[in-house]
Formats: sequence, structure tokens, C-alpha cells
Amino acid sequence: MPNRPPHFIRQVLPDGFEYKEDFLDPQQERALVRQFARLAFKEFEFRGFLGKRQTISFGWRYDFNVREVQEADEMPIPRR
Repeated sequence: MPNRPPHFIRQVLPDGFEYKEDFLDPQQERALVRQFARLAFKEFEFRGFLGKRQTISFGWRYDFNVREVQEADEMPIPRR
């Protein structure tokens, strides 16, 4: 039987995406969460308003206040 995601996930996966049960083991998952916690997420800013979510960009980012693409920090390389 193919590896099938829970019903609610099957409904939202874009074409070409695949759900993998237990893709990360618990230790890998905790390490990934620790890495995300170190990232400098900032409130989403859109033309002077702050959104109710935090974002981070790597490589390039779009600045909605000045309406241009700007360089952003490189994507951090995960530690193994």
C-alpha cells in the first residue's frame, strides 16, 4: 500500500508534492526545530503595515515598502 498522508493533508498538497510519513526521526526533528529557533524571523511588513505572521528570506527578498527586490542573507547550512 502506498504511503498516504492523513486526509486533511491530501486535500492541500500541490501537484508534484509527496507526503512522507516519519521523514525525520524524533532526534532529527528536534534538531531542525532548534535550528529554526535560531533564525531571525521578523514581522511581515507590507507598505507600512505589520502582518500577523513572521517571515524570513534567503538569497533575495521583495521589499513591499520600496517595491523592489533586495539581497537577503544566504540560507544557513544545517549542521549535522
